[in-house]
Amino acid sequence: MRASGFQLEDLFQSKSLSNPVLYHDVALINAQMALELLSYVALVEESSAMTAEEFDARRAYERFEKLVIWCRLPLSIPPSLSDLKLCFPRASGPEAITTIRNSIMHPTKANREKRQAYSIYVVYEAWQLSMHYIELAMLKLMGYSGPYHNRITNPSAFYPDLVPWAIKPNE
Repeated sequence: MRASGFQLEDLFQSKSLSNPVLYHDVALINAQMALELLSYVALVEESSAMTAEEFDARRAYERFEKLVIWCRLPLSIPPSLSDLKLCFPRASGPEAITTIRNSIMHPTKANREKRQAYSIYVVYEAWQLSMHYIELAMLKLMGYSGPYHNRITNPSAFYPDLVPWAIKPNE
């Protein structure tokens, strides 16, 4: 994680990642780069949940789904992200994020038309969900097991949530 930390720090300090209102497309692209890095570090280097070859053989959203499961988060899009959920009613959160990102990064005519159909709110909510995954993956990689500010389901700073991997099954 130490070698990767410098790359993640650069992404977090990037204006395009920290200001999605002005740079929503770029912020989502940068967030996916961070998810890609964290997925590899968590699943291949830290937990040995898969080999490098297995990782490379998977599609991006499948890697992110594995990361989300590793963080003990649900794969579904949270109901509070209503625009994203409405746009992707059957997709997992990682699949929705990757689909939107691909429509931005791969400018075929079909993808440009898809991108036009996604409102700024859909892209913003995809970015919010990406950041949620990034924050929790980083906390888990650091060995943290306390309360955190849940930007998705509990935006109030007064009532922090406990990281999912610290919650006992009966709680």
